[in-house]
Amino acid sequence: MNFGRLPSKSTLFTHLGSTALDHVSGAGPAGRCYVPLSGLLHVCAYLYETGAILGRARRDRISELIAMSFDTHEREICLAELRRLLRRRLERSGRYAHSFYTFYLHGTMRDMNLYFDINSIREAHNDIRLKSEVWHFMEYAGAEGLLLGGWYPDLVGKMYGKGYGEQEHIINEITRGIVLLPEGTSIMSIREREKVILNKVSAFISQYNLKRTNTPGVMTDGEYGFKGKRPIREPEQPTEAYLDIETTGLTPSGCDITVVGIHICSNGDSRFVQLVGKDINSQSILEALQGVTFLYTYNGSRFDLPFIHQSLGVNLAEVCTHIDLMYHCWRKNLYGGLKSVEHKLGIQRSLTGINGYEAVKLWWRYVDSFDLDALNMLLQYNKEDVINLKAVRDRIF
Repeated sequence: MNFGRLPSKSTLFTHLGSTALDHVSGAGPAGRCYVPLSGLLHVCAYLYETGAILGRARRDRISELIAMSFDTHEREICLAELRRLLRRRLERSGRYAHSFYTFYLHGTMRDMNLYFDINSIREAHNDIRLKSEVWHFMEYAGAEGLLLGGWYPDLVGKMYGKGYGEQEHIINEITRGIVLLPEGTSIMSIREREKVILNKVSAFISQYNLKRTNTPGVMTDGEYGFKGKRPIREPEQPTEAYLDIETTGLTPSGCDITVVGIHICSNGDSRFVQLVGKDINSQSILEALQGVTFLYTYNGSRFDLPFIHQSLGVNLAEVCTHIDLMYHCWRKNLYGGLKSVEHKLGIQRSLTGINGYEAVKLWWRYVDSFDLDALNMLLQYNKEDVINLKAVRDRIF
């Protein structure tokens, strides 16, 4: 049974993991499809192994495989984060590198503030996630495995097909006897497994009619050399912007954008821009974002950017590389609105007691009564939203 569906434009590991995810998913309230956290971790560990074997087999094609693993607008920032994730995993979870499952699960559960033990796994059985919101977890797991396989092929060869050691009871609890290998058996040599995976990658390329695309900054076998832990080259510092909007309602139909706040950071310098009322148009926003490489929002892919696109006719996702911090927070087990996440991360606000509903009321007080105090409070509220986006970004990356 196939609960839910793939994202509108499938990436490599959402494609390779879709059948596996179906095995651990189930129907829930209101006809929605859910997956327990334990099942999601099981799928991601499987994809981590799949990616590692694929990376080992095609070290000369890592750049192209990374290009297939993420949407174009996310690729560069995701690669930078993957480097940090893999380096940190090797440092913190190296003693668990006797199998892909123990290596992946130890580091990932630690990042989620969970212990790598039987009790945390049992709790994870009852931690339910919407299936439609787990694709980023799968993309990151598979792509990090790709880098592991490409950069440390000997380690991957040693990890494949080995037992789980003292952690076997933990792995048995998380898998609950479910075998995710679509090829139907886990008893095969790494060469046989490579062939199965490569055939699936070829089918993916054919299905989506993909062209060869390289991702800058992904080192090949010859560049890296695999001789110990050499420093990984860091990308040049790009210009970043953090954006948040205030509106008179939740949908562009019949509602207006009242404030656009943009915090721009470049080479240690920063500036803050606020557009208000009639000053908000496509030209003023594009001028403010001129030269920006990465645009950060919180829930911007579902609210801010579509609202701007429909209201002003400009798609900012085509202007800058858009990074929605909400999904990255989810990977760290941080859920809820921006203020909830700020609280969990210990980020303080000077202006309290105001939410989106109060912000709308402040705007109408300004419009109806020319209440400048209400406008100033709205602008301060928006500025804190925008400035705190950077604080969130700095803590989770």
